[in-house]
Amino acid sequence: MGTFRILLFAFMAIATLACKAQIAAPKIEFPDRILWYRAPAENWDNALPVGNGRLGAMVFGNPLNERIQLNEDSMWPGGTEWGMAKGTPEDLKEIRNLIKNGDVHLADSLLVERFSYKWVTMSHQTMGDLFISYEEKAIDGYTRELNMSKAVVSANYKAGGYEVTQKVFSSAADDVLVIKISTTDPEGLNYKLKLSRPDDKGHPTVVVSTPANNMIKMTGMVTQYGGVVNSMPVAIDHGVKFETLLQVQNSSGSVNAISGGLSLEKVRDATIFIVCNTSFYSANYKDKNIQTLKGLNALSYETVLKGILMIIKVYLTALLLI
Repeated sequence: MGTFRILLFAFMAIATLACKAQIAAPKIEFPDRILWYRAPAENWDNALPVGNGRLGAMVFGNPLNERIQLNEDSMWPGGTEWGMAKGTPEDLKEIRNLIKNGDVHLADSLLVERFSYKWVTMSHQTMGDLFISYEEKAIDGYTRELNMSKAVVSANYKAGGYEVTQKVFSSAADDVLVIKISTTDPEGLNYKLKLSRPDDKGHPTVVVSTPANNMIKMTGMVTQYGGVVNSMPVAIDHGVKFETLLQVQNSSGSVNAISGGLSLEKVRDATIFIVCNTSFYSANYKDKNIQTLKGLNALSYETVLKGILMIIKVYLTALLLI
């Protein structure tokens, strides 16, 4: 029996036992495996990743001007107009024979000639960015980390002498990216949230609005005006359509809509939910976002976090049974 099938059966067995016993997770403890740093990321390569297989982010961890780059796996320009590969079974047979005979360079050139669209530039693209701009305060004792055993990215520091914690993770079970910002400052924190996405060679790619005092909506379509197909420049002016919704849950202070974003004042504890769906998966992608947020409104941060931790424990326990 293959490793994948063994892992699948083990996972199903443990999950069933966990449900029957009504326990949160298997009674096995796994040590935390942590990457940690004493400074924010200076560029994208040094940011820390989270993801659930579809929805992810790169977290920079800046305590004054935070950037969280957002990602979704179907953000592609173009459509189906180029169809499938053009090669035939006879072409494939010829190329395989060339490889068997050691003529790999000719095989490679024929593969490009008969099966591809030559030089192609049609890139998977970013979903956009969440920017968090904090009120200027003295920062001390900064650390950030990726807990690989829990799939959570954290930043911890003191701002104006009070503890501040930012935690970020992505839940597959609840289909959401979660950001929690909390402080011990009795006066709370003041900061602004904004969603944006880069223009495409001068062409705006999104429209950002605030349909509610605690929500930002970013809608758009993936394009690539600098595209290349068949080694010729092509302005790809269409692609996957998407909608990203950000919603804030706060236990203190106030949240108000501003131009292009939200302003939070005197907030000691806030949970930020980010959901995104696209036309690649469903024509009703906007309805899917509303349904997801509706389900999240009935859950607490702790409940959503507990869900991913249980899945991770079940998975790691299943690996031990192989």
